[in-house]
Amino acid sequence: MLNEDIVAAAQYMDQHGKCIGQCEDAHGQVCMVGALLKVTDGFCNNNWKPELWFRYQVARKILESYALKTYGIAMEIPHVNDAILDTKEETVKFMMEAAEYE
Repeated sequence: MLNEDIVAAAQYMDQHGKCIGQCEDAHGQVCMVGALLKVTDGFCNNNWKPELWFRYQVARKILESYALKTYGIAMEIPHVNDAILDTKEETVKFMMEAAEYE
């Protein structure tokens, strides 16, 4: 099953660029967490709707599980974004592959 939130987040990052060390930089570039928050509206707009927060959490857990499978290291998504995936292209590819991961 394809996780549409992860696909949307990957597309968002592809369009706006990737940053590290923060959810979103002054130029609108995002990290993986920032991209997920943008597309699920998890809390970027102080909008704490439980169903949106749940979608964000599910997508994040899928990405973290895929990182464990791919790299053999249990890491939270901010660390994968900042320490393992160097370029926007690598990160978008990782996210698209993770979106199909079961």
